Amino acid sequence: MDDLRTSREYASIGELLVTTARTRPSRPAAARVAVSDGYRVTAARVDTWLDGGQITSASVSFSRDNTAAPLSLMSSDFEVQGRAWPFLLSADKVRRLVASGYTMVITGPEIWDGTLRRSALEVTRAMAASLNTMVFLTPPGTSGFHRHRDRDDFVVVVQTEGSKRWRLYDAPPDGWTEDDDTRPAPAAQSAEVVLDVGDTLVIPRGWGHAASAETGGVSTHLSFGVNHVSPAHLLRTAIIGALRRMKESATLEDTEAAYRALVAEFREGAADDLVLEYVSAPFRTGDLRLGDL
Repeated sequence: MDDLRTSREYASIGELLVTTARTRPSRPAAARVAVSDGYRVTAARVDTWLDGGQITSASVSFSRDNTAAPLSLMSSDFEVQGRAWPFLLSADKVRRLVASGYTMVITGPEIWDGTLRRSALEVTRAMAASLNTMVFLTPPGTSGFHRHRDRDDFVVVVQTEGSKRWRLYDAPPDGWTEDDDTRPAPAAQSAEVVLDVGDTLVIPRGWGHAASAETGGVSTHLSFGVNHVSPAHLLRTAIIGALRRMKESATLEDTEAAYRALVAEFREGAADDLVLEYVSAPFRTGDLRLGDL
């Protein structure tokens, strides 16, 4: 099997992400990285978020052996005017799910964690690429997901607590797209590596992989999805957003005028600056998030 470990040591997670975005590696590789306190996400820190009511059902999911937990197993029984609010989490239910072997997946912790948000803002501006941050908390000796491929240009894994065993398979087959859910074959395994705290693994788009926590304790890792954004994609996103916001009574002439105005504005602006504004928007307090564009 391939040896994924390199002698590279990154001084910070920011350096790791920026280097990945700029060099665009073509094969998986493992290295070491210094994890600052701001990025040191552990089960205890997740408990703090949970007890503070900062995590909602919109930003978390649970999976055990590739089977998702239903909303009823995590949502609070809290009622307002006689109606349940399912987006509120029950801390007790969440802990029972994890204790029973479910992996907890948190998306976008920058929404409530100011330290992570400030770091993400700095990193996205430096690498000129979008960033999707997730936290995976996996009970010892368990696996949340089966073999699969991710659509991000790069997935950058950083182990922050415990240990996790990663199995790498093959590169995406010719013609692979994000809509192809065909799983890598077991015989296609090409490498295996155990990540301890401070280890990192970079997985290029579509490369087959699977992971499971080691038996010694809970595993927590950060997963950063890094995606390059072209000026053309930015223009398409802006056009779609503008068309969606138009009134149903808008005429064909109104639609054509809105389209031409956007194209003219885009051509007059500096494309690189527009991309930087786009990728950093989710982490600037008070600005529109990407979904609002």
